[in-house]
Amino acid sequence: QMAAGMHSTFDVLGTSGRKLLHAAVADREGRRSLMLCSVGCEDDPRCTIAAPLPGGGPSTAMAVFGRHGRPYGSLEASGGGRCVLMCGGHAVMLLEVSSPTELRMRASTVSGRDLATAGPV
Repeated sequence: QMAAGMHSTFDVLGTSGRKLLHAAVADREGRRSLMLCSVGCEDDPRCTIAAPLPGGGPSTAMAVFGRHGRPYGSLEASGGGRCVLMCGGHAVMLLEVSSPTELRMRASTVSGRDLATAGPV
């Protein structure tokens, strides 16, 4: 839990231990956001995922933005530890938390092809 206005940063590492991405969690424009940046480009996030606005209605979807804050789509919960990335009204990627206690996740295409897995090293 972070106090309002605070932020936290961490690195995303590959299996070799090499830094792949820089990540930051912060309160931006009244909502908690996760920013993913290329190494050396921490001021220009490649992707930002923003929590729903407090009191913003029944939607629990998180807004997804690309570079320069351009709207991309939304990340919508689909139950059972799964989320769907939507773009232009179409599902484009699935995210699944396969083991919450071990922090293991999987990203796949909508047809089921693995794109990435994540977990502690």
